[in-house]
Amino acid sequence: MLFTEAYGSTATADNSFIRAAPFVSEQIDTQIRRFIVVRVPPRKTYFYACPVFTYGGGATREIGVDPEEHAVVYSVGEPPQLLKGETHKTIGVIMDSSEPALPAACRIRFGIHVPVEHNVKVKNLGMVQPDDLARLVFYWQQHTI
Repeated sequence: MLFTEAYGSTATADNSFIRAAPFVSEQIDTQIRRFIVVRVPPRKTYFYACPVFTYGGGATREIGVDPEEHAVVYSVGEPPQLLKGETHKTIGVIMDSSEPALPAACRIRFGIHVPVEHNVKVKNLGMVQPDDLARLVFYWQQHTI
């Protein structure tokens, strides 16, 4: 999904487009981001999704990143790589046949969830494997309630 936010001190040039917002003369950061849908409310025009980060390839080793708020997200068929301090079990994704495997540093951050309107253009990369769906929702609920 194309995601725009204020350009902060942690923004990177990886896969980003940075420009000044004409109405506030502040910089904004726009990038293509991966998300995993965690809840689809009935009869609503939106869903909730948690972001997937690599933190510049450092995963949860990056300063200020809480490993307990994340879980490894990996492509089914590739071995997941847990790091020291990561306590959640992994979440496997069955990738769409046209998509490459996820980078080994991918982590879902359960402490953030974003409402996404149904009319926002997104690209399907794959599906969480059925055996991990209940765990995904449990971890999300654990960090948002």
